[in-house]
Amino acid sequence: MSLSRLDFKTFPSLSLKNARFFIDTKSQGLRSGIADLDRCFGNTIQAGKMIEWGLPEGRQGRTIPLLFLTGDIPPTIWIYADNGSDIYAPAWLSHGVNLQHLFFIKSNYPVKELRPLFLDDLFKIIVIDSPKKLLKGELAFIHTRARANRQIIFLIRSYFLSPNNGNPLASIRLNCWRNNKGRYCINVIKGNELGKKEIDW
Repeated sequence: MSLSRLDFKTFPSLSLKNARFFIDTKSQGLRSGIADLDRCFGNTIQAGKMIEWGLPEGRQGRTIPLLFLTGDIPPTIWIYADNGSDIYAPAWLSHGVNLQHLFFIKSNYPVKELRPLFLDDLFKIIVIDSPKKLLKGELAFIHTRARANRQIIFLIRSYFLSPNNGNPLASIRLNCWRNNKGRYCINVIKGNELGKKEIDW
């Protein structure tokens, strides 16, 4: 499906930031290129999978998922909540994010407001950043559509995830932050490599 055929009028508060658009019909899965980090994920970041990230505000953990959005990524959409701030492109570029392949949409209720986006296979990576509300039924809908469309879902929470309140649809659940020594840490609470690790790169 081409960009021109997608009816963006169905999407409230649409905000497209980049000028070029690329289509890649095959999602190959994602790797960061950082050995310690990729070892933690194994082969879990593949088409049809959901990854849930615990990224508390002010802890600099958001750097970690950005490492998977560099290089020649497929068409990607980042859905971010209205928290009073907007996208500042130079900051994203400083982390090596490929803004030629990345679009942004502001929405507090992604399934309710952007349902046509999930029904289509246009974007191969969908990032849902700190949604105001996401019901269990909506999570199931997102997961089902991702499997049907062979898409990767990054679900970002603005708090530490708890192993006591699990998301059974996520292939991996982890918390990311930067400690007082300036080292990046991840704590995998569901996935292949459970436990806390410090990441070097």
